[in-house]
Amino acid sequence: MLQRDASTARTLLREAAALPGAPAETHFHLGEALAAVSAPDARAAYERYLELAPTGPYASRARRASARR
Repeated sequence: MLQRDASTARTLLREAAALPGAPAETHFHLGEALAAVSAPDARAAYERYLELAPTGPYASRARRASARR
């Protein structure tokens, strides 16, 4: 059941991130959700977060995670 929950979370976060005006944090959390399944997509989500919130509360974590991908 946990795998299905993770898959559902990824789907919903992708949909949320695609909405106009989606909060920067949506992209960070999408990166977190994608990290285990798609490094390129996770990196893109972290980089989008950093574009929107370069000094945001998750900026240092997003930079570290993006560098590992």
